[in-house]
Amino acid sequence: MRFITAHPTALIPLILALQACGGGPELITEVVDPWGNPVSGVQVSISGTEKTLKTSGKGQVSVPLEAGSFRIKATKDEWIGQNAMTKVESTDGSVTTQITIAPQPPGKGYFLLGEDDYVPLRGEPIVRMGTDLRNFQGLRKIGDIEVELEDDRPFQVVFHSDLRRDQLGRLNIELHELTYQDEAQVLTVEGEQDVDLNLWVSSKQIDLDKQHLSGGTWLFSAEKLQPGTYAFVTDDLFEDMTQVSFESHPKQARKAYPFVVE
Repeated sequence: MRFITAHPTALIPLILALQACGGGPELITEVVDPWGNPVSGVQVSISGTEKTLKTSGKGQVSVPLEAGSFRIKATKDEWIGQNAMTKVESTDGSVTTQITIAPQPPGKGYFLLGEDDYVPLRGEPIVRMGTDLRNFQGLRKIGDIEVELEDDRPFQVVFHSDLRRDQLGRLNIELHELTYQDEAQVLTVEGEQDVDLNLWVSSKQIDLDKQHLSGGTWLFSAEKLQPGTYAFVTDDLFEDMTQVSFESHPKQARKAYPFVVE
């Protein structure tokens, strides 16, 4: 099964200022989803005005304004609201501001932005091999989620849960690049022993930016990923640890969420 992240618009407030001749000044706000579709019924409030407007079927509202800087807030039930700043410099013509908002994910967990909908990442059990002197933790399976990143846009994943901000911080969510290791040497009382490993193990950790969107919803972003296999993991479960430490984590929590970048 193959999914492609199209990212026609990024899930970060996007300001697009276009000057048009004649009339005005007028501020036009366009609201689109991450797949570039206009979103109707969005409540749009603009600082300096007392009105709250709703977007039309074309995802637009317009309001006459004097020159200046304005904060725009776009909200809709069961959607992730966004705020943006725009500047009206001309006293003649119009300025168009485009804001991207996204629907709340359909459940808890990690969600890729697919071609036209969210694509959930599925958890795979983390396996531990070796001894307390030398051990390896990784995945037997990496699933069938494949991602094709277009252009040079950052990689983005939406994460949704009921966790508070402090609880999420203690989980220590990380993104790792994985490599396949078919065999390894482990240390025993009899010295080094060759063993069949057959695990996808961490080769390096990827820098991850975490942006709170609303409620229990977060946006995780990374610079464009190179082709390879990756996985989200919590609680340092790809790190070297004793058997006791590993088993102290509930079995349901000993999972990673892999995907492949083409």
